[in-house]
Amino acid sequence: MREHRPGNCAASVVFDSYIICCWSLTAFRVLPSTSDMLLRPKLPGTHRPCIARSKTSRRYQNVTATASVQVADAQTYAWAGSDEFSSLDDRKDLPPLPLPPIQTRKRIVLVRHGQSTWNAEGRIQGSSNFSGLTAKGTAQAETTRDMLSGDNFESLYVSPLTRATQTADIITQGRQLTTKTLPVLREIDLYSFQGLLKSEGKSRFGDEYIMWQKQAEAFTIDQHAPVRELWYR
Repeated sequence: MREHRPGNCAASVVFDSYIICCWSLTAFRVLPSTSDMLLRPKLPGTHRPCIARSKTSRRYQNVTATASVQVADAQTYAWAGSDEFSSLDDRKDLPPLPLPPIQTRKRIVLVRHGQSTWNAEGRIQGSSNFSGLTAKGTAQAETTRDMLSGDNFESLYVSPLTRATQTADIITQGRQLTTKTLPVLREIDLYSFQGLLKSEGKSRFGDEYIMWQKQAEAFTIDQHAPVRELWYR
């Protein structure tokens, strides 16, 4: 496995396995070998800088951009008991759905969205769809696009969340790809956490917030088990 992770929000991951499941991402099926990629470990309480590893010089380049952020009242985005994904009926605390059979070996590149306005605010997003890319997030997506410029792709699978589709649009500029939107690629559903600043999540849902951070698979909120529901879909 080789991985490039531009910033704390945008990432491209190359696996030699056949099927990958992740959230809030843009997924490609790639044909030839991909760009040289590297993961630099993230230390607790820190953010990874945007780094690109050159194929030729192998020197690290810091990619920086300022974020344009408008802070909003969390009540505007409060969980109301249902959303655009409720009709999918895929929020179930059950064993994961079986994977489809593998017919042909494919290499898959996973790309997480660039920094969003809510990332910059420190606001919990979950599968809410109220944020878009910041200037920094756009720069991160452009860095990923440049790193993948020498690779050929046959199809694109994208989360319906705006921050993911914006990232996909940047990365695929100039490419003719068959695109399919897959709701299962959306980020984890976090219900009443969504829209809260992280500090608000800690103060309003102390025990739940700690459980989410320390023992995510056992974390429950609003009578839902977000991590196990994610595993299901």
